[in-house]
Order: sequence, then C-alpha cells, then structure tokens
Amino acid sequence: MKIAVVQPKFNTGGGAERYALNLSQGLSRRGHDLHLFGRKARHLPDGVCFHRIWALAAGRALKTWSFARSAQWRVARGNFAIVHGSGKTYCQNVHRLGGGLHRTYLQKMGKPANAWYDRVALALEERLMRAITLKAIICPSRWVQEDLLRVYPGVAGIVHVITNGVDLDAFAYCPDPQRRRDLRWALPDAARTPVLLFVAANFWLKGLDRAIALMPHLPDTVLMVIGGDHPQPFMDQARGLGVAERVRFMGAQTNMAACYQAADLLLHPTRFDPVANVCLEALACGTPVVTTARAGTADLLHDGRGGAVMDPAAGAEPAARLIRELLSWGVKGRRQARQLVADHSHEAHLDHIEALYRRITDPYQGAAANDHHATQGIGRNEGL
Repeated sequence: MKIAVVQPKFNTGGGAERYALNLSQGLSRRGHDLHLFGRKARHLPDGVCFHRIWALAAGRALKTWSFARSAQWRVARGNFAIVHGSGKTYCQNVHRLGGGLHRTYLQKMGKPANAWYDRVALALEERLMRAITLKAIICPSRWVQEDLLRVYPGVAGIVHVITNGVDLDAFAYCPDPQRRRDLRWALPDAARTPVLLFVAANFWLKGLDRAIALMPHLPDTVLMVIGGDHPQPFMDQARGLGVAERVRFMGAQTNMAACYQAADLLLHPTRFDPVANVCLEALACGTPVVTTARAGTADLLHDGRGGAVMDPAAGAEPAARLIRELLSWGVKGRRQARQLVADHSHEAHLDHIEALYRRITDPYQGAAANDHHATQGIGRNEGL
C-alpha cells in the first residue's frame, strides 16, 4: 500500500514520536510504500520518503494550527490509500487516539480550556471526529474507547481497540535470580530489600504523590523513582511522611530493561495514561504491575495475574495489601507477568494494523463506513 504517516516529529523522544517511528519502520520492512509528513525526523528507516511540513514558529497554538493546515494540503496531493495520524491534525483517514481526548486530559489535569493552544487543540479534535473522510479510530485501551464514545457517540462504528506492542527481545524476562541480584546491587541499600519502581516523565500526572503516600504502609520496601521531572515537591512529601530514606530519586536512566528486571514490582498509580508503555515494558521483563483503571494496561490485569488494579479512592491500606500480596508471589508472579504480554509483540501489533488497513481500503468496507457517517448525521466541520 501507499501509506502516509503524519506526525510533527519522528524520533525517540516521546511516546507518540516513538510509536510513529516504530510503525513506519515496521511497515517499511513489510514492503509498503511509506511517506512520512512532519516537521522533524531522526533515525528514519531506509526506503521511506520524508516530506518536511512547514509550520509557523510563533507559539504552540499557531505552530499546531499551521502544521495541521499544511499537512492537509500536502497529503491531499499524494493519492494515499492510508493516511495514519495520531496528533492534532485532521487529514488522516486512520487516527490513533494514543493520547486520549484532549478535553479529557484537561479535565484530569484540572485545567480550564482558556489557553490558545487548548482552544486550537479542541477545535482540531472536533473537526477530525466529524470528518466524513475518517474511516477508523484506533484506541489503545478500552477506557479510551469508552471515553471517546461518551463524547462522540456517532463514531461507534469505526472504533477499534488495538493494544500497543512491546519489544519482547529488548525487554526480556530474567528468570536467573543471581542475575537479578547482580542488578540489584546497583541500587543503593536495596540488594536484600523489596524494590518498588516508579517510572514517569510527569511525576504528578502518573501519581508519584500516590506512590509515596503508600510507603508508610509498606515499611520493608524501597521506592526507586526514575524520570527527569522536578523532584523537590515529592522529596518534601516523603520527608513529611518520614519515609525520605526509602524513596530514592534516580533521575533518567538509559538501560530501562535492567531497572525493570531488578525491581520486584512496578507501581504506576496514574491519573491519566491511555497507553502506559512503562507497564508493558515492565510486564515483558517479568515485573508485576500495580496501576489504576486509568492506565491502558489495566485491560491486561482483569483477573489478577501478573499484577493488579488499585483504586486510589479506597485509601492507602487496600493498595498496600495488593502490593504485599504480589510481592509474596515471587517467581510465580514474574512468570505470570511475562505471560500477560507474550502475544503483544511489535510484530503482532503490526499484524492488527495491517488487517485494519486492508479492511478500510476494501471498497465494500469503505462504502459501509461512509454509510455509517451518513446515518449518524456526522458532516464536515469547516471551523478552522
């Protein structure tokens, strides 16, 4: 197929950027004619064509708006079978809602939509969801699907839940206890202490305050915090709770697989995380996960194997009991964690994406999708 992938940046810096780059690499390996449309790109695979998109460098709002307009004009000239996007654009016929709805993100952050960027983002989101050219929306988890249909019920017939893939070779299960002990010696004072791991770029959004609040109820554990966010407010919280010596801020790390393998459990009490790649990576390394229903990975933890879903509103003690139970499982829990993602490799993810592409490019399927829009009364929104 002749495929366009639209994303402002293609690199390894963020989740959306990494996903777009990995998708492009995988589709190119499978022989598709790949064209990437963006402002910047690094580490592009051989055989793909990169089209640089112009955007106004005059603030985030204007940059986002002008990129969407320019991408629409450039992509329309290419006669692509598939236009796959995941950002604030409306030229795509396949949209991956990897970051969830922007309006839901604002609600979770407690922010009013007063900033110009937020207004532009909401207008672009509205235009995309009402475009008659939109043939498929990919949600990375069921809660994202449910949230989408609550706000835009008219798109129900074109929504597909496809979980992210994970590199099962790079994030490998480590059954050797000696190897894990060797890794643990790199963590201060944690060679013989159960290690809880917290990984995030945005500490508050991913619930570091909730994780620290659990530490008085888990007196025999150490919490290792990895990420480049500003730690001082959370250091103050740990000091106020009397657990500062058991909360270690490690900064950003390059060998994340070793960190997952060394830990006993990943604690991810997030407020908003449509995908939660860190949970997928931890499970692939055989590290059980405790998260919330607002993490995409909660879909995999429905039966309590390899991890659990906590309810922050229920208080700290119930969550601490879940964690103590998972820690008691030992090797059994690690094996179960790995099994949860055994069918979620990057190649399996690409199989699902290709199947969706074939479905929407079939003329009969395409006609059905157009009929769906007509019967739901969804038309064009020429707002921007």
